[in-house]
Amino acid sequence: MTPLKPDDKSNRTSLVEVGDRWWIGTAPRDKDKVRVLCWAWSLRILLDPKSKVTNLEDIKIGDRTAFGLRVTEAVKEPIDLYFDNSDKRLLAIDYTDTRHLFSEWKKTQAGHSYPSHVAGFRFADRAARTLNEKQWYQTDILELTPLKELPAELPK
Repeated sequence: MTPLKPDDKSNRTSLVEVGDRWWIGTAPRDKDKVRVLCWAWSLRILLDPKSKVTNLEDIKIGDRTAFGLRVTEAVKEPIDLYFDNSDKRLLAIDYTDTRHLFSEWKKTQAGHSYPSHVAGFRFADRAARTLNEKQWYQTDILELTPLKELPAELPK
């Protein structure tokens, strides 16, 4: 697979109200697919009372074996979360026509672990779990700061 160069895109600050809203600077980002992916990345999608969670068969992702959970009901389209069998950390998310691979685990100042790197790939064939060779996007969290409340300047 061909990775993106780190300098392909500029850095930006995002504020995310997990599962609900997302802003880049103070401009709302209105992309449901991205919002759902971020919600799943935080794992809070698993806690939503509307989420129906079912087990998936184990799969191989790279050189790792992963167990999966499928979430329905709280989302328009099913979303599959895969966790490494050895360390139980989030390894990948399959959502619609894409796979998102997670790595480079870090901790917040409060001690919460999170994957700081995600690489996205489109499926060439989702049924066969075949990915396109070229990486579609990459996101690196340089700093993660949980907020007690949203800044007043953000539009509601």
